[in-house]
Amino acid sequence: RRLGMIPSQKWRVSNINIDFSFSPSYPRKFVLPSSIPDSLLMEVGKFRSRARIPILCWFHVPKGGSIWRCSQPKVGMGNNICIEDEQLIASIRSSTPCNHVKIIDARPFKNAMTNRVVRGMGYEDESRYHGTSISFQNIENIHAVRSSLEKLFKLSQSTSSSSMGSNYLANIENTGWLNHIRAILVGAVKAAAFVGRKGLAVVIHCSDGWDRTSQLTSLSQIFLDPYYRTIEGFQVLIEKEWVSTGFQFQKRTGHGVDTNKDQDQNERSPVFLQFIDCIWQLLRMFPAYFEFNSKLLLCILEHLYSCRFGTFLYDSDYERLKHKVSENTVSLWEYINKRENLHEFSNPFYMYMNDNENGQLLPRPIVLARQVVLWEEYYMKYSVQPSISEHAFVHFENNTIKKHTSSAEYMSTCLRFAQQRIKQLERTVSEIKRSSNSSS
Repeated sequence: RRLGMIPSQKWRVSNINIDFSFSPSYPRKFVLPSSIPDSLLMEVGKFRSRARIPILCWFHVPKGGSIWRCSQPKVGMGNNICIEDEQLIASIRSSTPCNHVKIIDARPFKNAMTNRVVRGMGYEDESRYHGTSISFQNIENIHAVRSSLEKLFKLSQSTSSSSMGSNYLANIENTGWLNHIRAILVGAVKAAAFVGRKGLAVVIHCSDGWDRTSQLTSLSQIFLDPYYRTIEGFQVLIEKEWVSTGFQFQKRTGHGVDTNKDQDQNERSPVFLQFIDCIWQLLRMFPAYFEFNSKLLLCILEHLYSCRFGTFLYDSDYERLKHKVSENTVSLWEYINKRENLHEFSNPFYMYMNDNENGQLLPRPIVLARQVVLWEEYYMKYSVQPSISEHAFVHFENNTIKKHTSSAEYMSTCLRFAQQRIKQLERTVSEIKRSSNSSS
């Protein structure tokens, strides 16, 4: 509705999953091309892993491009086909002016082939899906990611001179963590460019369509839509691309799992942490493009594991409804959106970018890859070290903003920054007075 898509003759809202019987990990309602009836979806669901069929995530109004998400097809070694699945992709293709679909498989090609041989899954055959092209993004699976994070945490706790001396940066690179972040950012900005610059329909999937798929669909929308770079929009993005579409928060974070069972432990992986890390990288590179600051990201990660709120409990909307999460818990967003908390998460340098191709943020992939660094504020948060963030932002305020904005914009930004500092000082003075009165 925000994009003006619904109601429309081009799209429709399907109720086939209203009781979660079609795909328990999908939301109750989702958007599809109006030419595709629910009767056809039953066959598509049989052909896609866990019945996670292609559904619409976002539509680019100016150029007609779109972002879709799904799971891998059940092609197998027998080259299985599904006419209904081909029809759905064809309908997606015809919804774009350029009449082309770019299929982005988040996995390395060898992993997709392994799934085809071992599990009877695989990837789309371009000769069957006319007007499509497929590319593989080489984003590693949950096990490789978990191993890299374990190495990183081990390094952060090390006190040996070989680990923390002149080889420190090399040791960080050797964990592989930053390479994972680079691969995700590069894959997401490529997907965003296909939509925002070429007007293509982009269909994104990995294996089951809830780990790497969620990373790419959500980050590509961050690049394309300035709304998702606001505090409100960021919450909406997490809800629709992670919570409602079946990201397995319980399995990936280990909420309530048996720590003595290797199978349960093997499902744990910092997939959502990777996404938040990517957001921090962008916030660091483009601080004026985001309404929120890194404190919001740290707050989200803290309560991802605290279980204080119900937002990240269980693995799907179906499970949350079954266990009455909304009735028995409080949402994290309610806490963040309280007036007394919002100022802590607001970025004083934020400028709503709506003049650059409708607010798009589409840097070159090589630029993103070269600027990825370790998020020490999070990974080294228990290390004793001076913070330079405030001084760095003051330098940014005095130099970078002045270079890239007009005099009026510069003065407006400085004024907003000064007002923010005055409010912070007023709150500090009030707290000191209250503390003094209570002690007396």
